[in-house]
Amino acid sequence: MVPHTAKRIAFLHTADDVIAHLGGIEEVAKLTRRQTTAVYNWRALGRFSARTFAVMTDALARRGAVAPRELWSQEGSADNAAA
Repeated sequence: MVPHTAKRIAFLHTADDVIAHLGGIEEVAKLTRRQTTAVYNWRALGRFSARTFAVMTDALARRGAVAPRELWSQEGSADNAAA
């Protein structure tokens, strides 16, 4: 019998956490097709452009992570973006 290994989900709470988890400023800029200055602005504001919600939460999900929808000014569950 193969032991069951539960995959851990990383719960990210801040824009800084999300940026770091996705590989940093440059990687987030590439992922979102934005200039690095936009990513620096998002980090300073503590939230992202709502237009980046789908691409960023998909990337987080592929990496086993979730973050609050509010980081993208999305309504819905405050628990995480994967709901």
